[in-house]
Amino acid sequence: MPPIGLYLESQLTRYDSVFFRVPKDIYWMLDPNKNMTQLIPDLPIGFQQIKNSQINHFGSAGIYDSASTDIPLVEFTLENGRSVKSLIFINGARWTEFDLKQEQVANQLGTMIPSFSIVSEKNAAMGEYLNRREHHSLLYGVVNRGFYGLLTQPDVTLDDTSTAIPNFYDLTNEEIYDQFLIWISDFIVQAQLSSASQIYIKIPEKLKYNMALPYNSNGETTLWEMLTDSSKAYFVGKIDSAKELEGANLLANGVLAGSTKDMLIFTTLNNPDGLKAHYYPRDQTPVMKINGLVYETVSFSGMTGIYLRNSDLLTYALIDNTPA
Repeated sequence: MPPIGLYLESQLTRYDSVFFRVPKDIYWMLDPNKNMTQLIPDLPIGFQQIKNSQINHFGSAGIYDSASTDIPLVEFTLENGRSVKSLIFINGARWTEFDLKQEQVANQLGTMIPSFSIVSEKNAAMGEYLNRREHHSLLYGVVNRGFYGLLTQPDVTLDDTSTAIPNFYDLTNEEIYDQFLIWISDFIVQAQLSSASQIYIKIPEKLKYNMALPYNSNGETTLWEMLTDSSKAYFVGKIDSAKELEGANLLANGVLAGSTKDMLIFTTLNNPDGLKAHYYPRDQTPVMKINGLVYETVSFSGMTGIYLRNSDLLTYALIDNTPA
């Protein structure tokens, strides 16, 4: 392109006045309305682990008889639970005096280009990558460090229907509903719940499409409404969806050994004994000026893995995702 062409191209180019920002809702493990977990901001930075203990009662009760001298005695034991490991997440940013001068000149001359602040953007980038790391760790865990996530809890019920029910997504909605009733009934008994309204279910994003279709040929309601409408006999407290529960993501992040199974999660809603994690609220060091030219700062946070004192309050269900 000749020099005059370059000049005209720059003069005739219009720049979007707003930069695109990555949507924050993709980090749903940091959202208390979606993460199925109580996040408690009481972790002192530097703590390495939390120990859970458990009390077990045993014994019996008899029927009193005025002639009886044999009174059943009760007892209890204390047991150490598993350790909940904590990790510190950290990153930093650096810029120079020359970067700030260039920014100042660029913002003065580039009247058609959206202005920006180097310092603000580097701070935003630190927050973005801490969000990404915290979300990934809370979801998948860092199992080799004893840090367990929502999808990698040990010693919980795993209901694998993938062999008994092939091609789950090809079932009719009435058949899918019948399977949900089995899952819900089993979980009510397992978790000792009084009603299905205490259940929180997270489903693969792909299954959300099926649930939006008419429940049957009458077309009067959807499968989603059948499971969430309070006028129905077996309505649950909450259902939402996540793409991370699909087989390809589970394989890529080491949750499952293959990609042909998707996962559903059943847990309790607003249960103080449910899933929880502790964290140290995000902090940042003061900006340090080095040699009069370089600026540096560090951002950090602390977090424990997710833990569950009562493993009966969580079930993973696997479904076959291969097409017929």
